[in-house]
Amino acid sequence: MMPYIIIGDITIRTYIIFMVLSALVLVYFVLYREIPARKNEEPYLERLASHFWELTILSLFLAIIGARLGFVLVHLDLYAHRPWWDMLAFWRGGLTFHGGLIMVLLGIALYCLWRRFPYLKLLNLMAPYMALTYAVGRIGCFLNACCYGHPTDLPWGVVYPALDTLARHPTQIYATIFSLAVFFILQRIKYSGLFPGAVFIWFVILHSAYRFIVEFFRVSPPFLYSFSLAQVFAAVLIFMGILVLLWQGVKRKHKKGIGGIS
Repeated sequence: MMPYIIIGDITIRTYIIFMVLSALVLVYFVLYREIPARKNEEPYLERLASHFWELTILSLFLAIIGARLGFVLVHLDLYAHRPWWDMLAFWRGGLTFHGGLIMVLLGIALYCLWRRFPYLKLLNLMAPYMALTYAVGRIGCFLNACCYGHPTDLPWGVVYPALDTLARHPTQIYATIFSLAVFFILQRIKYSGLFPGAVFIWFVILHSAYRFIVEFFRVSPPFLYSFSLAQVFAAVLIFMGILVLLWQGVKRKHKKGIGGIS
């Protein structure tokens, strides 16, 4: 494991480096590959290109705030007898993906209102790269030796020396592999005529399905019966995502039906 990278007198947590790296991966694919290829089909993309660094930095900032806030709210007992500023020390560890996602979605919604970008189209554009950046970020978790799994006898079990001498499920690597698969799936369906926001809904469903499954292998405290908080949240998101897809499907059939009658 390599939780820190030391450059001269500066010590940086590895997972923070990978968070920044994931943001750079996002910028590369969207700004230098996606937008040039599609700007003639979607006029707003040319305007987006001139503001994309601004949007990326804002999203990274909001992701850190939301991820830290989510962790603190779930673990308030850890900070009951600590100085309040310990809650801000995200560099010491303690981030949640769902908290970061919610904060980013709210922030981007306000940003789109300000810049007059189509919010749902932007989510469709970004959804595959959310999966890709998540895959990169989880490599940082692996090197940091956090978010580890239960002990296992499987040949790919990994020992985390800072924790104990047991071979454990490398759940961070599971996350990276699954997220790469989600990235390729979403890239295939992104321009298949789905309604605005549909690709993002599929990202939510597929990512939540991965998280629900991987939690069985990951060390997480139970929240509801034997299910972790992440599993409960993932199940809710899957249910909501399927409802949205069904609702949109009914709407489209209804429109076709009206068109046939006329």
